[in-house]
Parts: sequence; structure tokens; C-alpha cells
Amino acid sequence: MSCIKSQTLRRDFEVAKFFRVTALICLWFCMQFQPVWACRYNVRETGFADLGIDPYRFYGYVRETTPEDFVSVFREISYASLLDSNIQVDIINIDQQKDHPALKYLDLWRIQSYPSAVLVSPDGQSLVVPFETSNVSFKQNLKSAVNDIVFSPARDKILKQVIETYGVVLLIEGTDAEENRRALEIVNKAIEKTKQQMRFMPKTIFQPPSLIVVDRESLSQEKILLWSLGLVLDKTDTPHVAVLYGRVRWIGPLFKGQEISEAALTQVLCIIGEDCECGLDWRVLQGTMLP
Repeated sequence: MSCIKSQTLRRDFEVAKFFRVTALICLWFCMQFQPVWACRYNVRETGFADLGIDPYRFYGYVRETTPEDFVSVFREISYASLLDSNIQVDIINIDQQKDHPALKYLDLWRIQSYPSAVLVSPDGQSLVVPFETSNVSFKQNLKSAVNDIVFSPARDKILKQVIETYGVVLLIEGTDAEENRRALEIVNKAIEKTKQQMRFMPKTIFQPPSLIVVDRESLSQEKILLWSLGLVLDKTDTPHVAVLYGRVRWIGPLFKGQEISEAALTQVLCIIGEDCECGLDWRVLQGTMLP
């Protein structure tokens, strides 16, 4: 028990440190660029801006021996399906582009059949995109696989609510019902506390944070969501909580099990309502977007 308390205290300290550093950065930037007037934007509003944060990357691999109709379909489906997403497409002929840096993922995942594809996050983690190439339905299989990268039930809900509200608190259930109940209670308290503090924030945000719960039965449809948060489906035994805002940006740490606390969650949520008009590097605030 003392070990759990120690881990929780360390996590609370890390969140408090994150909150203080972020607030100081915002304050310093605002003092530099707005010496008289208050900042024009809050952190939530800046979360909708595209300020050059690294995208996800979809690497498609083909060979000289790959049938031309497969290559054509591969390009067509990949580019069309991911055109309006935060995922950049790069189709690589490994026989022609032998020095391409993305070839390292072929060795990492021991890929030997083509065409094939790997999704890489801005944080550097990678995932093989599964699709069948051995039958006449290659086009449909590929389209389904690529659509799964950008669409899922939970992400559709997040996208809708994050636009309309203060932000989203995402709760991913674990296997223990009592732990799930405890996490849900803490999240609801943090949301209510943030709601009470919203009237004191520099700019009006009309809707409070919303809660989205991914239950155990839904996890099989959320492989990409879990992967983007650094989680694996069969290793998600304890509840996890993430705070999302703006263009579905993940802010603060990923809370796990006993690390989930009302104080820590409230501190991260409060950052979203803070004033900040910064003309420099926003990566401290913006965080990684979900794909």
C-alpha cells in the first residue's frame, strides 16, 4: 500500500510540475507579446490551430514485382482516404528507394510480403496496418483497413464533443469493476470541480468538460485509439484516463489505475481554460493529436 501511495504522490507531483511549468511559459510569453492587454486566446482556442506539429505517417511499401493495378489502387485509396486527416501518405518502392528512412520498419516488423503498410505516430511508435492482398477484394480490404485508421466509434464521439465543449475526459475501462467505479467517480468529481471554476476563467467557455467512457466490450473497435495513447488491447487491465481538447489533442499525462486522482485531473483540465497567446513553440501545450 505504501508503494502505491508513493507512486500516486510522484504522479501528483509530476502533474503539478507540468501545470506550473505550463502556466509560467504562458505567463512569460504573454508578458513578452502583450505587455498591456490580456491575452486574446485561451489554451483551448489555440488547440484548434495547426502550428506545424509533426503528423502521423502512413508508409506504403511496394516492389518492382508488385502488379501495377495493385500499386495504382494502393495509391488511390491511401491518398483519397487520408487526404483530410492528420496522416501523411508516402508510397515507397523499396527497390528504387533503397535509402528511404522508413525502410527500417520493414526490418522492425519483419515484413516480407507486398504491398504492405505501417502507421507511425509523431512519438515514433509504429503499427502494421493489416489488409489482405491475396484475393480479388484487395481494394475493399485496403479501404476498410485505412478507414479504421481514422474512424472508430469512440473517436467519432470525441471529435464531436471536443468541438462543442470545454474538452473531453476519456476513461478507458479496465477489467476490475470496482477500479472502474472508482475511476468514474474521480473523473466526475474533477469535471464538476472544473465546471465550478469555469466562471472565474479569463474567457467564457459555455460547455463544461464532457466524459466519454470506452467500456471493455468496445475495446476491440479501438485498437488505433489505444495505440495512439501507447496502450495495447490485451494489456489494458487497469483503468486509464486522458484529457483531450482542441483538434483532439492529448494534454497532460496518461493516468493509470491508482494514479487517477481528482486533484491531478483538475489541474490538467484547468490548463485548457487559461489565457495564453504565444507566438513561439506550442508543443509544450498542444500535445499529440489522435489520428
